[in-house]
Amino acid sequence: MIYQALALKLKTGGIKEYIRHHDQIPSKWPKLQSALKESGILSIRTFEANSTLLFLFAEVTDNNAFERLWNTEAHKEWAEVMEPLMELNEEKKPDAKFLTQIFEFKAK
Repeated sequence: MIYQALALKLKTGGIKEYIRHHDQIPSKWPKLQSALKESGILSIRTFEANSTLLFLFAEVTDNNAFERLWNTEAHKEWAEVMEPLMELNEEKKPDAKFLTQIFEFKAK
């Protein structure tokens, strides 16, 4: 299992809608759930640093899991819903950056 983390930027005032949409994934987005699993994404946790900066922590099967997910039709539909809430980069994609792990502690 591999751990990956991303920093995501939200537009000001978008946090409540971001949470609302993500809370609906289990009930309204079965194709997205399947795409996540089939892409090799085992779990995702998102943390709020402040009202416009989020940290996403994921357990994945390999380093290409998110690339596979982002190329699915289910994620493209999801991205259309989320786009108004996210800061976009020059390519008109969410302003997200993979983070480099610098420390790990495991109790023995």
